[in-house]
Amino acid sequence: MTEDAINEGTKNQSLPDDDPDKQSGSIDGDEGVSAGASAAKTPVSLLQELYVRRGQTPKYDLVQIEGAVHEPTFKYRVTIGEFVATGCGQSKKKAKHSAAKAILEKLIGAQNSGKAGAGQPTIPDLAT
Repeated sequence: MTEDAINEGTKNQSLPDDDPDKQSGSIDGDEGVSAGASAAKTPVSLLQELYVRRGQTPKYDLVQIEGAVHEPTFKYRVTIGEFVATGCGQSKKKAKHSAAKAILEKLIGAQNSGKAGAGQPTIPDLAT
């Protein structure tokens, strides 16, 4: 496939400039453009971005696979500093996302209660 063919294929996917939805700054017509940008990020990428700036990397461990071969359930554990959370899912990706979301919720809870340790990043409100 040539570059022109790729560009031609993507031209059909963009909105025309005179479209009223495009002018509002959001696909849904909501006014929070920045909220829409962070909502598009997965919990895994959000967690990674928040901590990599501080020299920490979230550690993910596959801790369990159970169920039938054709219908497994995966369980991941994520660790950041003293915070640990687990998540389950029908795929490794879903389990990892579930674990990341769980630890983000723990971090938000610690942040809101004032128990977040020094050097912990400010966790933005998750639009879920």
